Formats: sequence, structure tokens, C-alpha cells
Amino acid sequence: MTMKVKNMGQEHQSTYLKRYAFTKKKLLNGFITGGLSLILAIVGALFKNTVVICIFSAVSLILSGGETVSRLIKSAKKGKFDDGVFVLLAVLVPFFLGRFSIAAMAMAIYKLSSVLILFVSGRLGKSFQEIADVLPQYANLVDNGSNIRKVYSESLTNGAKIMVKTGETVPVDCVISDGFSDFDTSNVYESEKNVSLSSGDKVLAGFINTGTSVTCEAVCDYDESLVMDLNRLASMAETKSTKGEQRFLTIARWYPLAVLAVAVAALLIGGFAKGAWTLAMLRVSVLFIVATTSSYIIAVPLLSSCAVWNLKKKGLALATGDLIDEIADINCVAFEKNGILTDGIFKIKDIYTAEGISEEDFLMIAANCIGGRQHPISKILTKYMNQYIPAENVIEFPGKGVECTIMGKSFLCGSETFMAECSIDVSELTGYSIYVSIDGVIMGAMLIQDLIKPNSGETLRKLRQTGVEKIVMFSSERKETAELAYIDCGADEYYADLSPYGRVEAIQNLQKDDEVTLAYVGDRVMGEQALDAANVGLTLISKTDSGLEYAKAVLLGDLETLAEAIEISRLTCGKIELHFYCASAVKIILALLGLFGAINIAAAIVIEALLTLVALFSAKDLIKK
Repeated sequence: MTMKVKNMGQEHQSTYLKRYAFTKKKLLNGFITGGLSLILAIVGALFKNTVVICIFSAVSLILSGGETVSRLIKSAKKGKFDDGVFVLLAVLVPFFLGRFSIAAMAMAIYKLSSVLILFVSGRLGKSFQEIADVLPQYANLVDNGSNIRKVYSESLTNGAKIMVKTGETVPVDCVISDGFSDFDTSNVYESEKNVSLSSGDKVLAGFINTGTSVTCEAVCDYDESLVMDLNRLASMAETKSTKGEQRFLTIARWYPLAVLAVAVAALLIGGFAKGAWTLAMLRVSVLFIVATTSSYIIAVPLLSSCAVWNLKKKGLALATGDLIDEIADINCVAFEKNGILTDGIFKIKDIYTAEGISEEDFLMIAANCIGGRQHPISKILTKYMNQYIPAENVIEFPGKGVECTIMGKSFLCGSETFMAECSIDVSELTGYSIYVSIDGVIMGAMLIQDLIKPNSGETLRKLRQTGVEKIVMFSSERKETAELAYIDCGADEYYADLSPYGRVEAIQNLQKDDEVTLAYVGDRVMGEQALDAANVGLTLISKTDSGLEYAKAVLLGDLETLAEAIEISRLTCGKIELHFYCASAVKIILALLGLFGAINIAAAIVIEALLTLVALFSAKDLIKK
């Protein structure tokens, strides 16, 4: 299913930046409040008078727990559950049982750890925003001929004339109307760092001018620039959970109830069976800390978000976050030949001429037969046409060839199949693209190919290194032409003569095995059927496109990004899986230690916080990779 991202609004701020946004004042207040609360709890513990200890601890609890209580009230008004209630229960139980200092210390530590987690999460969220916010706030608008004035970039519209000076960032997708310069492209995609562009070339918003000043004309509105569309896709992807994240969220719904059931059972056993109600309640309070789910619902979504924005930085924008799982499982890749593995530039690779026929005469006749048309092969022959001896009595056979008369002689020009249908024997000249006969006798043949991109072989090699087992090439061209490209690019299989629905059938055939996860890399020209049929449909867009309708994922200009995407996705899924097992194991151990009295609530809170922080620092590796 294709994703339309135009006109979705200009908001592209990261979901998790919004959720964990903080100000320096809020951060400072949190640390001061938590630190002061901890000091009060420690100082109170130094006294021997119970009343004094109680007063110090109560003040400490009010300072550190006030925000938690306020948050719980707000959540309750919205009809939402906040597991901060477990922390509150965990500290109130020992407090009312006379363990004032330990309760106050636990709440202070919870406050400090919460602020620290908020800080780390917010810093990660800001790194997402740094990837998104690559456009300048101001632009140099040229009006009234040569008058330049500074305006807000978001006010730029299609047709606006702007000047981009040395060191400035291009504010909107535009075309250079005057001048030439070098541009750093790393803000938009990392595969290339520098490109040289001149008058008539398109420049994407986000490019940095590293050369001389140039005058440009905007080709779209500010918020329709390609980088804005990619940002919106990444923001959309954050809202769709990966499979690993969904597992955590599912557990987060029933897990607290399960822990509470264990707590009630432990309390009843300790109280009725052993008669030690106070001891049982103190031990059960540790289970309230274990019941919190912050190590699940904070860390795991942030791991996914780091991967989404890192992939966007490298030139791959996902429409949904769950594609990370699919990309991680890719073991088969199907590429379109034209414009994907090849550069779309056709060239004459080999020419055969019969005895007595020069290459110049042969090319002229072939050009006069089929030149001057819109077909790519016709276009490269047009320059050899001789307008003084035009083809007459032209009969076209679509997809096969042409029959015509030139200077009174009968010519046939077309494919090997066409020649065979016209009873022209070319059995000794197989493998050529175009054949020409004169009065029923072969006068020559030529091999025309669109060249494989220089980096295609390296791309396929890197994909195999990631564990991709099969690489397939799709082509709408005839078998002989497709086979030559297949040999040059190094794919494992190829499909030729494919129609749009033929591509769908080929993809379905490749996906018959349930173990196969197939990525199809095509472009918007091929239609959306094949993109939808594949497990992962990747639309390869040129670095000059904008305002497009995208597939499930958008690949910006460089195929090598796909290999990186597979590695990053696998690393992300691996980290989520590892955190799942580690967090679950730690929680089970904490529960057992708490039930046997080997750990108190303060230590449990510290371990829970460390568990979350470890996952957050692990997420930092994903954004930097």
C-alpha cells in the first residue's frame, strides 16, 4: 500500500522528543529536589529520636514524591493508569510500618533516577530532531532584480528566487538559475558527501553550499521539499511499533497484574502461615517496584526510534516502524533492471556488418529505419539519421521491428524474433539487439545495452555479506537483452518480458516459501502492484524528485543504503530481544530477592533505573552507527 505524505502538515517533531522534552530549569529543579530529599532522609536517619526521623522523612517524601502524586492525579482524570502508583505504594508501606528513613531514601532515589532517565531520553530525542531540522530558519530572497532581503525560509513558495551564499544551507528544493558550486549533501543522505552542480541542475533543500554563491529558483513550496516529506515519513514510522516493541507493550498490560497476584499470595502466606505480617508487607513492597514497567515502555520504543531516524539520515525513510522487523529478516532481494541496477543510458556495445558494408552506412540505415522515436534505443540512433534519404512505406510492428523502403530497396530492422518471423536467417548472429536486412539478406547487427551502474556489483556483494541468499533481477525487456545485464550485474536469477502483473506473479513465486522475506526495489514508474506484493517494497527515488507518493519505504538514490539498513535493523531487533530477556531475568531475580528479604526497595529502585539507563545508552549506539 503506497503512503501519501504530502499535505500532512509541517509538524515532523519526533514523538519521543515531545514525550521526554525537558528544559534546563525543569532538569535542575528535579536534581535539586531529589538531592535535597536524599540529604534530608540521610540526615534524619542519623537521629535516634523516632519523631525527628519521622519529620525529616515526611518532608523528604513530600519534596520527592509531590510530582509523582501530581502526575498520578492527572492520569486518573484522563482515565489512564500510571505505574507510579506502584512506587508510591512501595514507599508508603514501609513508611507506615515505621521504616521512615528507608522509605524516604527510596523515594528520593526514584526522583533522581527519573530525572536522569528523562535527561538521557530527552538527549536522544534531540538527536532525532537534529537529523530532521536541517533547513535554515532564514533565506536570502532576491526580488526587484537584484535586491536581496532576509526572509523566513518557511515563507518560500514555488518560483521564489533566492541566493545561497558560501557556507549556507539550501532552504527549499530549487534549480540553479545562475552560477555553479560544490554542495555537501550529508544533511540529506550520507552516501555522497560532495557534488558539483551548475546552472540548470536541481539542488535539494538541506544541501550545504561549500563553493561560490549561486542564484536559484524554488521548484516547490518550503514544506513540500523532499527532506520535509522524508521527515514526515520518519515521524509516522515512530507511531507504528515493531514486533519486539509490541511484545513489550503486551507484557506491560498484564505483567503488573501478575506481579500483584504474586504479591498478594506472598502477603497471605507470610501473614497467615507464619504470622509475620509486618515482615511480609516489607518484602512485598519490593514487588511493587518490580511491577513497574518503565524499563519496558521507555527504553524499547526509543530503540526503535533511534533506528528509524538513523535510517532516515542514511537515505532510507520508513512509513511504518514495523518495517524494521521485515528489513531485518530480508533474505531475498529483487531489483528492477532499468534505472535501478542500470543507469538508464543506452550505448552501442558491439556492431557486426556484412562484407562490403561500412559501420557508418549500417548505422545510417538502421537510424533511418527506427530513429527519431521516443524509445530509448531509437534515441541513441537518431544522430546517425540522414534526412536526405528518408524511409518510405514504413510499417511498424510494435515491440518487434520495422519494415520500410529506402532508395528503392526493402529493409527490415528489428529483433531476432522479428527477423525469424520474416524468414531471415540470423542463426549465426545470435545475441544482438537490432538486426538489419536488405532485400532479404542480413547487412548487419548491433548490440545495444544500458550500462550497469558502477556500484551495482559492490552493492550486491555487500547484500550477500549481510546474509541475503538470493538476488533477482526483473526486466520488461526481452530475454536476450535482460540476460546480458544479468550476467554483468552478478544476480542469481532474472525474469524477463515482465508486465506489471507479471512482476507480481514473479514476486509471489519467490515468496512461496514461508522462510523467504523479499525486498523489491523499484521506482514509481513500475506501479504500486509489485511494491505492495513484496514483504518490503522499496521505492528508489532520484535525488532530484520531490512531492511524491511513496511505497512502504523510500530509498534515496543509493542502493548501498539497503545493506546498511539490513544491518541496522538486525542490530535493533537484536538489542530489543536482548533487553527483553535481560529485563525479564532481572525482574525475576529482584522478585525472588525481595521475597526472601535479601533486598530493600531502595536497592530495587536503583537496579530498575540502571536497567532502563543501560537500554537507553544502548540506543545511543544505534543513532551513531
